[in-house]
Amino acid sequence: MGFPGHSHDDHFLICDIRARLPFPSERRFFFDPPWNPGRQVLIHPQPDDTWRIDWQIAPDTDMQAERADGRLDGRIRAVIGPTTEYEVMWMTVYRFHQRLAPAFRRRSVFLAGDAAHLYAPFGARGLNSGAADAENLAWKLAFVLRGEAPDALLDTYEAERRPAAQENLAVTDATMRFMAPQGAAQRLWRNLVLRGSTRSRWLRKRVNSGRLAEPFAYPTSLFVEPGPDDPALPRHGAVAPDARLTDGSRLKERFGSSFVVLLAGASPEIARALEAAAWPISVEVVADGGLEPVYGAAGPRAWVVRPDGHLASSLSLGDQDDTPVEARLAEMVGRAAGRWRGLRARQGGSV
Repeated sequence: MGFPGHSHDDHFLICDIRARLPFPSERRFFFDPPWNPGRQVLIHPQPDDTWRIDWQIAPDTDMQAERADGRLDGRIRAVIGPTTEYEVMWMTVYRFHQRLAPAFRRRSVFLAGDAAHLYAPFGARGLNSGAADAENLAWKLAFVLRGEAPDALLDTYEAERRPAAQENLAVTDATMRFMAPQGAAQRLWRNLVLRGSTRSRWLRKRVNSGRLAEPFAYPTSLFVEPGPDDPALPRHGAVAPDARLTDGSRLKERFGSSFVVLLAGASPEIARALEAAAWPISVEVVADGGLEPVYGAAGPRAWVVRPDGHLASSLSLGDQDDTPVEARLAEMVGRAAGRWRGLRARQGGSV
């Protein structure tokens, strides 16, 4: 199907060295330094006196020749000083790619991670989005294989995850334009921002050294209902915040194989009724005092969490409604099953 996008012309050299350096324990960026003119250098602290140095280099650089004739040592000395002892632990050369597959599913074949999208590494978006792809697809495959959902449910994998990949491409493209500008206009803007950032908060916010990855939300998903307009509460479609439960375990350990109903501030009677309820699909009920600081911030509430850990819907337990809570929650979960049954069957689609 092809892999549209582009690859960055320059390459990047990573070299891990072990040395005792007087540098602060934080990333350091050098833009257009005299010892790597026209390009950039990054320094990352790592455990055990290990430092990762990342140089932007010309595409025709011969690293084996540089290591043999001492030019690599010169690169390292320009960073750490002429007398500091060091040991090279590992090195490699890589190239940035910005690519996105036109589809994430072809019949029984699914693309995820680097097979579906490639990004520049700033912000750790490649690994994190690959894990999110797997989490999104795995529960849908499980429900289809167990006979709890139709094959067409698998089409929602691309519908949810491809927009996440498009967002990551846009973010990393902007970072690359700042980190490694292509053309005079981009370089002029980058240099103006850097020079002015020490005096202007507005410009300081535009220093783009990589926006850390954040989980993509699905507020308009077929399996996410509109949520309460309350900033004190988690957003529907977003990843459910983790919590430490009273037995010492983590809430996220409960996600993965079924929908989960969270009860924050619910009475023991409601919890028992929900645990005994007949659910239309696989559901686990979690009623625990550890949920209340986050999930009960606006009063007693029940939450429905998808198997991939995204919030699907919620229900105030303080509403004046004569319908039993367990019936209302079962209806909410049942709407998901109903949407699955309503999905148009994919022609020729099969797992």
